[in-house]
Amino acid sequence: MSEQFDASNDFEKLLFANLHIRELIKHNLDLRDEICDFKDAISALRAQLASQELQHKLEINALQNKLSDALKLGPQSKALLLKEGFIHQLKTDWETIDKANKMLHKQLKKVSAELFELQRSLNNGTK
Repeated sequence: MSEQFDASNDFEKLLFANLHIRELIKHNLDLRDEICDFKDAISALRAQLASQELQHKLEINALQNKLSDALKLGPQSKALLLKEGFIHQLKTDWETIDKANKMLHKQLKKVSAELFELQRSLNNGTK
């Protein structure tokens, strides 16, 4: 018998194979957990997307209804609506300009105060 049964060598191979199989099983379980997490994330994103699509459909329907109602109006009513829209836009623009002016005035006051302090420190240093 040239091929003898080497129990210790075969047992070591079996232990190594068993250890390798356990590592593969653990890795597969980790991958399965990641896949489940991805599925949950995808489900949440799909639900969010469906909610946004529904909201957009409602907004589109509301705009279509407004357009339909506007098309039914006479020229005088359309002119009145355009005038109101124009006035609203002017008010919005004016508020934006007013805010920008207030910010500029604050910056000018700050710079003026800094220049005054600089001038005063220069005057005090030369006297």
